[in-house]
Amino acid sequence: MKIKLSVGDRIGRIIVRIFLIIWSLIVLYPMFWALQTSFKTNKEFYQNIWNFPEVYHFENYIDAWNKAKVGTFFLNSLYVTVLAMIGSLFIVSLAAYALGRFNNRFTRFMSNYFLLAYMIPSSIALIAQFFLMKNLNLVNSLEGLSLKYIADSIPFSLFVLTGFFRTMPHELEESAEIDGAGLFRTFVSVMLPLAKPGVMTIAIFNFLGFWNEYVFALILMTDRAKYTISVGIANLVAAASCTPNWGMLFAACIIVMIPCIVLYCFFQRNISEGMTSGAVKG
Repeated sequence: MKIKLSVGDRIGRIIVRIFLIIWSLIVLYPMFWALQTSFKTNKEFYQNIWNFPEVYHFENYIDAWNKAKVGTFFLNSLYVTVLAMIGSLFIVSLAAYALGRFNNRFTRFMSNYFLLAYMIPSSIALIAQFFLMKNLNLVNSLEGLSLKYIADSIPFSLFVLTGFFRTMPHELEESAEIDGAGLFRTFVSVMLPLAKPGVMTIAIFNFLGFWNEYVFALILMTDRAKYTISVGIANLVAAASCTPNWGMLFAACIIVMIPCIVLYCFFQRNISEGMTSGAVKG
């Protein structure tokens, strides 16, 4: 059954859609401009930065990947991000299940403790964290950087995922227990699949956070061969002020954006479902 909208509602919808179209163009145009600039030579860039390239120079991407070492930075970031995501999801899923399903004084204390940690910016403890990593011999270590990212992601991830586990009916665990499943089997086979929207949500947000993190990667990494993509691009931008190669620089920026764009295109539905489901369940 179709609901007839009044004239005012129709006009309101049209205005909203026009606003969203304009906003989308404002957001997408800089990305499109960076893409078409990545195929230009320096001469074409200085002649007119707004024109399309006369010839598309795909070698800018090859130079960015090889000469500018963007390939090395990209693989470093990918290694750190994947390692941190695996560790974060493993720790957080187990901790969130314990905090969400067992209601006692200890779990309530730990929930409040992690909530307090979520409210405190990690930059406040930046110096202390650096000296801790130094004492553990984790400076200039990609694995050490992954551990730092895992620790930083725990408060937010627990805050999101605990809400999913808290609202699941206890009858699910009782049925699994009757069928002979132990606590860990119940968690893996029953509870964790039902919390998939929350797991996907924190996985996506953690990936974006790990991939784009700059400050601690800059402080912790001293060897250029171990720079992550954010630090490597920042160095390229600084070097461009002396010997600019704008086509190569914009090609490097496009390479950096590709994983985030691909991730959003494939999992945008999971992002919206996870956040709205978390809002209802929390």
